[in-house]
Amino acid sequence: MQDVNGSTLRIGQYESINGSPYLYDEWERAIIKFADGEIFQVEKLKYDQISNQLIFSNKDGIAMAFIKPVVQFEFMSDSDDSKNNRKFKNGYPVILGGTEASYYEVLAEGKITLLKRSYKAIREEKSYNSATINKNIIENTNYFVYNTTDNKIMRFKKDSKGIMAILNNSKEAESYLKENKLDIKKDSDLIKLITYYNNHLQ
Repeated sequence: MQDVNGSTLRIGQYESINGSPYLYDEWERAIIKFADGEIFQVEKLKYDQISNQLIFSNKDGIAMAFIKPVVQFEFMSDSDDSKNNRKFKNGYPVILGGTEASYYEVLAEGKITLLKRSYKAIREEKSYNSATINKNIIENTNYFVYNTTDNKIMRFKKDSKGIMAILNNSKEAESYLKENKLDIKKDSDLIKLITYYNNHLQ
């Protein structure tokens, strides 16, 4: 890995909280792209889904934050194929409490780009008849489509009715959905539908 400038991070802020703030608990290898177009391979990267921050481990094992803004990162796991090629980008129009810096996982690209945003938050809960307050990390996931032509982003409900409304109730897309018995609840089948729509109906 080439030298990357970073600032030291304070760690340990999640020690008294139940759950993990990270996409993956273990350090993972990744390719990152900075806003200025520079691309680097990082041997140890974590994505904090509470702070929407990327963390890397330097050669001395110290957790660092990137100084330059990162616009894209893609995991390259040697041990788990399900992590390979998971690509995340930011810079999309602001929606649903996010910012331009919010990272979205890119599931399918084309005129209609399929995006998934998973983020975490800390929720305080008090047990019945107890003065103890428990802090738990909860995860929220939303799905969006981004139209590259008019630069608009829309959230949709992850079911057949929701996705067909986004696809302008295309009869061809609906036929493809039914003929191939796609289950929109599955990311893999949702990706197939959007890919078909981009390749055949645009």
